[in-house]
Amino acid sequence: MANQIRFTNPTSISFYYLLWEKGYLSTLYLSESDLKVIEEENVKGNVKYSNTLFSKQESDYISYIMDNKKFSNALAIRNKITHGSYGKKQDSDYKSYYLELLMILIIFTVRINEELDCYKSN
Repeated sequence: MANQIRFTNPTSISFYYLLWEKGYLSTLYLSESDLKVIEEENVKGNVKYSNTLFSKQESDYISYIMDNKKFSNALAIRNKITHGSYGKKQDSDYKSYYLELLMILIIFTVRINEELDCYKSN
């Protein structure tokens, strides 16, 4: 069996695939056996936990849209609105800002709903 790759734990491989694809993995709805696999990977130092409401990717997205603290080329909608330059935009800019803010509202709603569902089920 030389020159062959053999996976000993297909569950951990599927978790790694999800992490690669999304950048994070919510553990709210995982079974105890799945949580045990993730805990083993955490002990090995292969993954890490975070106790934030949003993943790093989501947090970066919100920061990119709302302000320019993390990204120099950010949309910084909040800064544009609060500093008064928002009134000088074209209608297409208003629509774009509205859709971005709507997306952020949806992200907040989904995350809070997930937390409430998890709390209710426990």
